[in-house]
Amino acid sequence: MHDAYEPVPILEKLPLQIDCLAAWDDWLLVGTKPGHLLLYRIKKDAGTNRFEVTLEKSNKNFSKKIQQLFVVSQYKILVSLLENNIHVHDLLTFQQITVVAKARGATLFACDLQQSSSGEAKLRLCVAVKKKLQMYYWKDREFYELQGDFAAPDIPKSMAWCENSICVGFKRDYYLIRMDGRGSIKELFPTGKQLEPLVAPLADGKVAVGQDDLTVVLNEEGVCTQKCALNWTDIPVAMEHQPPYIIAVLPRYVEIRTFEPRLLVQSVELQRPRFITSAGPNIVYVASNHFVWRLVPVSIATQIRQLLQDKQFELALQLAE
Repeated sequence: MHDAYEPVPILEKLPLQIDCLAAWDDWLLVGTKPGHLLLYRIKKDAGTNRFEVTLEKSNKNFSKKIQQLFVVSQYKILVSLLENNIHVHDLLTFQQITVVAKARGATLFACDLQQSSSGEAKLRLCVAVKKKLQMYYWKDREFYELQGDFAAPDIPKSMAWCENSICVGFKRDYYLIRMDGRGSIKELFPTGKQLEPLVAPLADGKVAVGQDDLTVVLNEEGVCTQKCALNWTDIPVAMEHQPPYIIAVLPRYVEIRTFEPRLLVQSVELQRPRFITSAGPNIVYVASNHFVWRLVPVSIATQIRQLLQDKQFELALQLAE
């Protein structure tokens, strides 16, 4: 094991309960249980692991619990799940742009942002409404239907895009739904004893899928791409991919591992972590109900030195690249 990250406190003893996070560039959005949306600017002091944290905006107009947030900085929009519907707000003014009227009753959504060869961003949205999945795409400041509704076998509890498929976790099983016009569905495997599915998108277009304390990686065909599953020391509640590391939030700490080679890299003790989000490479935030930490990467040179001492040459080579 070696130190890949150092946890640095960003927000401490926040009086409002945190329910979701989103981040981009130097900005952190915190959605709270009473419906307040907090926007923080986080600037790193040069040469140190200290941060200047400024509350830039507090919006109380959301009025109800903020269930889920997703930032699309390319379009300068914020997609959120509020009062069981999909809302889109301007990222900097928080002015509402649109509401997806057909998505009333939504319990979950997943966004997918693809960069075309011309450099244009293409945003797709999948929304779970009861036992249905609705598909949309973003154009001219509005979400339009991508195709007809898809009937699901149960109410989705977790989901993520996987290239042109969507991996969906239900209470008992995982399914893969192909966005090929026919909406073909493939049953994958049970969720495990806990009946709490976890699907997390990975940086390479694949998905990490949890089965109790195990995680497997699937491609858009639903085929496992790793020889062996990752085995965590507890059951992850959230995951974030920061190649070559996969970071899991466990009930009492954050665990950092690698897929290839399969290594436990680091365990970071934090008080009851629940959420994790990233603003891009090397910018990761973890939150509990009232605290937010930033996981600051240890310098590559220091990591490589430690890995060479431990004779972990394969991982040292990955970091050197």
